[in-house]
Amino acid sequence: MDVNDNWWIFIDENVVGYYPVALFSNLINPKTIGWGGVTSIAPNGINPSMGSGSFPSDGASSFSNIHFRNQWKIKAAPQSNEYDIIIDRPKCYDLKDDGYKDDNLGFTFQFGGLGEQCDN
Repeated sequence: MDVNDNWWIFIDENVVGYYPVALFSNLINPKTIGWGGVTSIAPNGINPSMGSGSFPSDGASSFSNIHFRNQWKIKAAPQSNEYDIIIDRPKCYDLKDDGYKDDNLGFTFQFGGLGEQCDN
């Protein structure tokens, strides 16, 4: 967030864009935040791949250096006792919680999967 409470998106140190505060007027002091991957099953019953199409054990996509601004606008990283991992199609997709890796990568997780025809 900036001084005007706009939400900025970065890749490394490069600005990708921002979400104006007007879009988030109902998110003052939120109780929860989330991130991850979502897919939508095709009419033919085929689940699309997620991320790179690989499971975490095979070189999946990843998020790294995840942080948020707390109610005092101080940069904070997720703590393991503060979040839940939800995988609703474990035969299709998976997630590996790497936690805090180092000062360069920060809090990191890997996610993905082949999708295709799979049962819960």
